[in-house]
Amino acid sequence: MKSLSIRVTSMVNLGETNLFTGVSYDVSRENYRDTICRVMRQLLHHILEHSEDDTKSLFSIIKIISDLLHFKGSQKHEFDSRWKSFNLVKKSMENRLHGRKQHIRALLIDRVMLQHELRKLTVEGCEYRSIHQELMRDLLRLSTSTYSQPVSKAV
Repeated sequence: MKSLSIRVTSMVNLGETNLFTGVSYDVSRENYRDTICRVMRQLLHHILEHSEDDTKSLFSIIKIISDLLHFKGSQKHEFDSRWKSFNLVKKSMENRLHGRKQHIRALLIDRVMLQHELRKLTVEGCEYRSIHQELMRDLLRLSTSTYSQPVSKAV
């Protein structure tokens, strides 16, 4: 037999293909939390210098800073409601003839996902960086403001 050493050029791109589902993905790998922190700090300093009496804007900035410091992907009350609904579904789907260990696969997967989310909520694994310290200083500055409403929110 003759060996074929002729290569045919492909019309299909044979390079690596990246697939991102859901949202458009940014390949720059920029840390969005740091960028938002910097912009919020600049905005806060601008408001404090030019219009310190704008309490509505200050409340919004305090809320965003709080979320940046504490939000890890899920709120505790949302998790609790999902946990309760999971338990209700589990009890309604239970087959007492097979015993307590015979749950359908979807329920087991839901339980694993809920346990993972609970672990993410309870584990204190966030690294304390300089941006966190700067945000805390800004909150301290707000808590010593002359206006009482931002003081109560910042504390």
